[in-house]
Amino acid sequence: MPEFPPALAIGGAALLTAAAAAAWAWRRSGRCPHGRLVWLLYVLAIPLTGGLWRATRNKPCPFPRGPSRPGEGGEPSPTAALIVANHRGPGDPMLLWSRHADVPEQIRPIAFLMARELYAVPQLKWFYDALDTIPVARSGRDMRAVKIALTRLKEGGFVGLFPEGGINHDPDRLRPATPGAAFLALSTDAPVFPVGLRNVPRGKNLYTALLKPTRAEIHYGEPVDLSDLRGQRKTPAVLAEATERIMRRVADLAGVEYGGLEGEGEGDAPGAPLPAARPTPAKAA
Repeated sequence: MPEFPPALAIGGAALLTAAAAAAWAWRRSGRCPHGRLVWLLYVLAIPLTGGLWRATRNKPCPFPRGPSRPGEGGEPSPTAALIVANHRGPGDPMLLWSRHADVPEQIRPIAFLMARELYAVPQLKWFYDALDTIPVARSGRDMRAVKIALTRLKEGGFVGLFPEGGINHDPDRLRPATPGAAFLALSTDAPVFPVGLRNVPRGKNLYTALLKPTRAEIHYGEPVDLSDLRGQRKTPAVLAEATERIMRRVADLAGVEYGGLEGEGEGDAPGAPLPAARPTPAKAA
């Protein structure tokens, strides 16, 4: 038998291994109903969140399992969820997305709301589109974004919100929140899952933050009880009460205090249906 140089043999074995891994990934990714790219992004996020960031959880992710499906006969969708968290760093969306499914083929994108000008960055738009990101105008009430978010929930999907409206650099207190999460929850009956993020990767810019080792913590809470507010007219007072309940749960899970509703103490009515200026993982996606 001909003898092959060790380097050639090692290179050949590496190529065969890579080809086998690619074939396996191609076959598995084809089972994901949201496309191969979403599957690949989810798989790549696992070593980032679990390895570099060493993320731990207080319990298994409670988000609904199974493929997205709409409700029947006017009933709310059994698979929809509104996911609300504090915003501490640019990796927050990945932390919320990671490990929410038992196997990668069962994953579903979380449609995060983000600032339209950041969504439109050419180098990243493909990434945001793959994950069903919803762009929001900062100039005022963006009813188009509201309709898209409501549709995603009614179709049984996930919608993600950071009501603080931007990365919060205060380690002890949440920023004042906007009432967008409350409006969406009361408009669809979708359960609101509060999540508290702690010790997330942070840095001077997006890249240094994402590549910074840390020991992130994800604290999931049970859905916020808004049953007594559902069916009522969504007045500023009702939205303020729902927002208060949601954000106090988030604050408890994050181990910080809550700063109150946006506009409190400034003479502004807290009634915008969506945090049009800032409801987003804009700097986080």
